[in-house]
Amino acid sequence: MDYLAHLYLAEDEPESLIGSLMGDFAKGRIDDGLAPGIRWGIVVHRMVDVFTDAHAIVGRSKRRLRSAVCGQAVSRDRRSPHPSPLPEGEGIMV
Repeated sequence: MDYLAHLYLAEDEPESLIGSLMGDFAKGRIDDGLAPGIRWGIVVHRMVDVFTDAHAIVGRSKRRLRSAVCGQAVSRDRRSPHPSPLPEGEGIMV
């Protein structure tokens, strides 16, 4: 879903779309050798991530997820909780 949101928010230009996807993988300083549209797509990706990570609704959702899955291991097929709870203090970090 993250990729779809970043593609939706990118400019409708091939380089911007590429940059919006590269944002999760381009760490640190953005390479000056990249095309300007790709660089801008990475910048926009980072701005969107900063905005959503700081948003109150996202924080509330993360807390709800933690309380819903904390203490439960997830089965391999991810469709249902594992029948055995995790040992004390080993909840899933979201």
